[in-house]
Amino acid sequence: MTAWEKSVGRKMAIVNTYRRFDENFFNASDEQFAARGTTLMLSWAGGDTRLITMGRYDELIRERARELKAFGRPVLLRYRWEMDRPNLRAQMWSGADYVAAWKYVRAIFTAEGATNASWVWCPTVEGFQEATRTSSTPATTRSTGTASTSTPAPGTTRSAR
Repeated sequence: MTAWEKSVGRKMAIVNTYRRFDENFFNASDEQFAARGTTLMLSWAGGDTRLITMGRYDELIRERARELKAFGRPVLLRYRWEMDRPNLRAQMWSGADYVAAWKYVRAIFTAEGATNASWVWCPTVEGFQEATRTSSTPATTRSTGTASTSTPAPGTTRSAR
């Protein structure tokens, strides 16, 4: 990243990092970026939507929420980005299932006081093309959030309804 920033002549304002569903959110690199004022965007893979809403992963989700809260800085949280990709249908089930899981996960984060997240909804561009829309594609459901282009002040959230 340092070499890239040198080549473009500035520090990146946002750095995106990917995490598996069961992986801790922050590492030493993330801490260094945050310490210099860079906003982190965590792209969190998520899990099977129906298992999430059945409560199977509640403790894992609570742990991630507490970890985010303890981080203490604004974070862009891109929960299960590109949820409408064909290779994810077995985990997403349907648009309604995805929306239910999104709301379920957000409720746990709220209950844990993880209010330093701006939630980013990120379907694929193909999800918005009429020719590829199906009733099982989350992008065709009513959005439960919007992509955020700014970060909230510490201790605040952006509502995604």
